[in-house]
Amino acid sequence: MRPLVAQAAAMPMAIRTSSRGPLTGREHEIAGLIAEGLSNREIASRLRLSERTVEAHVRGIFTKLACTSRARVAAWFVAEGAHPDRPR
Repeated sequence: MRPLVAQAAAMPMAIRTSSRGPLTGREHEIAGLIAEGLSNREIASRLRLSERTVEAHVRGIFTKLACTSRARVAAWFVAEGAHPDRPR
């Protein structure tokens, strides 16, 4: 099993069950961009947001998913069946 997918499999089931999990639409969009490997600055540029706004969203994502790394966010995103190029 790929390391990111294995990490996602170890997450609590409640985090992985709904269409976007506990994330808002914007957080889900940002999680997808994290899964693509974009930095906060690159996400901010792409979405026309300030970098501080993106940082706040990333903190919210980490809190809601009980994650401490961008790799775990990417693993969650992939495990839920989403694809960075196809937002839900």
